[in-house]
Amino acid sequence: MEELNSELIGILQAPEVHAVFAQVNPACADYLSQAWDAKAYEQAAVDYCELFILPKGISPMAGAWYDKGAGAEAASIKIQQAVGMLRSSVDLALPQPFQQTPAEHAGVLLFICGRLFAADDQEIQGRGLPFFHVTTSTWLQAFSKALSGNRVSPFYQAVGTLVENTRLALEA
Repeated sequence: MEELNSELIGILQAPEVHAVFAQVNPACADYLSQAWDAKAYEQAAVDYCELFILPKGISPMAGAWYDKGAGAEAASIKIQQAVGMLRSSVDLALPQPFQQTPAEHAGVLLFICGRLFAADDQEIQGRGLPFFHVTTSTWLQAFSKALSGNRVSPFYQAVGTLVENTRLALEA
């Protein structure tokens, strides 16, 4: 959703989180363990920009991963409608970085899926898998493959692998 910052680095360096990234990609563990000075943050910002903002990067938008043509636009509209319908029926507050982000953004969709799956209410929890299938199942594999195969950052390689592992677990 945004560049790495000190708050996020603190979360990623927590032992239980760091261990997951280390298991997925040892180079990521080294990356997260580096001294996070101004130069490291600047490089992280450059990596983020190269991967997600500059042309020919890895688009985090669902529509970019559908077959080109009318199918991608129709799929984007379907996802936007599913998010809108869910948010109108479930009290789901989005944190600041998500509030101005398009509904078909991978970060928004994965955040919503996570909140649904972690809900205390069984009815809301039961909406998680159908929401996942409607909004992400047709394109998430291509996105995670591109992300895990990037040569820009071991952190984003690990994120791609974790997204793919999550997708596979939910598809099972």
